[in-house]
This record gives sequence, structure tokens and C-alpha cells, in this order.
Amino acid sequence: LWDEGFHQLLIARWDPSLTKDAILHWLDVMQADGWIPRKLLLGSEPKEPDPNTFQMPFHANPPTLLLALEALIDSGEVKREFVACVLPRLEVWLRW
Repeated sequence: LWDEGFHQLLIARWDPSLTKDAILHWLDVMQADGWIPRKLLLGSEPKEPDPNTFQMPFHANPPTLLLALEALIDSGEVKREFVACVLPRLEVWLRW
């Protein structure tokens, strides 16, 4: 999750819609209490648990997705409706 915010800073320059989509997808995996897993396991990965993967609900990364969102807002690539859509979930995430 931490890396994703930095990746999206660069991607937003070329494809802002892809960055908006990535932000929405990360917010979609947020738990009800606001915790977002540090890593998403895809494909066959969940079948083989990695003991080195920290997926505890008390471990988190800095909210770097906010840097990407800020870049989108500053560039004018985001409409008020998008911010209104993500703001409630961002508040829950930051309260966590």
C-alpha cells in the first residue's frame, strides 16, 4: 500500500483516470474500522501464506495515497464529485 501512493504520483501524470481507479480500489478493500491491508494477495498467493507478510490489523503504512489524490486535485484532474465520493472513506481510514 505504501508504494502504491508513490507509484500513483507518477502514473497520474500520464493517466489520471487510472490513478483515480487505483485509489478507489484500495479504498474498496478497507475494513469497516478503517484498516487497509498493507498487501493484497492475488491469484494463488493466498493459498500459500507467507510468514513474513505482515497483515495484522494493527500494522499500517503511511497514507501515501493522499499524495496521489493531492496531485490529482492540484492538477485539476479531479472533479468535486470524486472528492465527495472518497472523502468519507478517507476520514474513516485516517481515524483508524
